[in-house]
Amino acid sequence: MTSITTALTLGDREQAKFKDDANGDVCVNVCNDPASPLTVVGTLTVALAATPTITNLSAPVANTEVSHALQANVKKFLIRSRLRATIQFAFVSTESGTKFITMKPNTSYYEQDLKLSGVTLYLQTTVAGNTIEILEWV
Repeated sequence: MTSITTALTLGDREQAKFKDDANGDVCVNVCNDPASPLTVVGTLTVALAATPTITNLSAPVANTEVSHALQANVKKFLIRSRLRATIQFAFVSTESGTKFITMKPNTSYYEQDLKLSGVTLYLQTTVAGNTIEILEWV
């Protein structure tokens, strides 16, 4: 874990939402309920992605689903086709041909700020003998 200390600058409208509590700490009353204030602190703890893993997933048959289980606690991932091909992918088995996200040739798909566990990608490509490159960070 990494701690980041930062100053927060707010406009007049945002500052009006904040008030000092009985201890002199800065608080905001999110629900207009004095019993549930949100305390604003100056240190943010962030779990940074530190370990990359590359997977070269073989897709020997065009338009046929292959799968890849992402590692536990993946924070970001990238998918791309090694050959000039369209990739369709989904998060549910058999849906890479019905409910999917399309990646056009020569593009990449990237997600970050995640904390995934137990997620499998289901992919298919329009070119036989393709390799789907997956980069995961935990």
